[in-house]
Amino acid sequence: MKKIIWIVIGCIGIGLLSYGVLGAADTPASAEMSQEAKGQYVRVDDGGKRIVVSVGGQEASYPISSTVWVYRNNQKSSLADLKAGDSLELILNNKDQAAYIKAFSAAEPAPAQPGQTPSESAAGSSTAAPSGAATDSTTAAAGDEKAAGPVLPPAAGNSGASGAAGATGSQGSVQKPASSAGKSSASSGTASSAAAGSPGWEKLEFEWKSREFELKVKQDPKKPADTELYLKTQDRSVIHLDGVAAESFIQQLVKGLPAEQKTFEQALKQKIASEFQLANRSADWKLDVKWADKPQPPSHPQEPKGKGNEKSKDSKEKEQGKGKEKHDDHDDDD
Repeated sequence: MKKIIWIVIGCIGIGLLSYGVLGAADTPASAEMSQEAKGQYVRVDDGGKRIVVSVGGQEASYPISSTVWVYRNNQKSSLADLKAGDSLELILNNKDQAAYIKAFSAAEPAPAQPGQTPSESAAGSSTAAPSGAATDSTTAAAGDEKAAGPVLPPAAGNSGASGAAGATGSQGSVQKPASSAGKSSASSGTASSAAAGSPGWEKLEFEWKSREFELKVKQDPKKPADTELYLKTQDRSVIHLDGVAAESFIQQLVKGLPAEQKTFEQALKQKIASEFQLANRSADWKLDVKWADKPQPPSHPQEPKGKGNEKSKDSKEKEQGKGKEKHDDHDDDD
């Protein structure tokens, strides 16, 4: 009997110890902010498991996450689409792996970050390093035929959300502008998309939670410093961003979504499942959006009809009076 009791106590102790170790392992990961690195793309080594970048003329390499997300010139891409000389922005997860790669070719410089002018962005794209050192300013080949738009790799599950993602999945296709020059969707009354600089909401919070994936977002476009993003994948790797870095990540995620209450939620869920290649789309879902008020057209004050009639009546009476005076003068002369 005593042996059984000691065995039970031992099992409970082991269980509590394991729970404490796992809890301690998760706490720093969720609290620490993810590190960022910048440089120019050189190559992929070790069978696609490490990425090599040039930083200040010296090479640095980073292990690549198994769930890495790659964008080139703001289009969903893959490691195979990267070209030598591309400017890279890497986000490292809690395992120091490159989990998010944003690339820009020499022909298309990186766009300005929230709170940054285009000139500052252009200057920053030529000097990029994790520690603030300047990187090599080597440019991509001038004859790169794909600089204007990368060839997107075929990916299963992206066809269902292509409308929400705002990008095409066929090779060699070029995305057409939504409207012709000189016309705006706002003036024609159609629903606008959630553009990077002007979303249709004042505050946005949502949470996707499942066994394989967890995503929490809090965004205030007017206060980028308060923006926060937390992402956790099935292998327990974590990306935790705040401020400008989180704002940039969120803008890429909501790019092309309709800024309309009726269709926004469904489009957002489809975009998340497609971008992160989630096989299981059933999850605990929370969404809180404070939509911005639509601007009202300026009203022009109109004069009451009665005043106009009174003026016309007075003018007619005056004219009739002048005519009568002239007629009386003629009678006097006679």
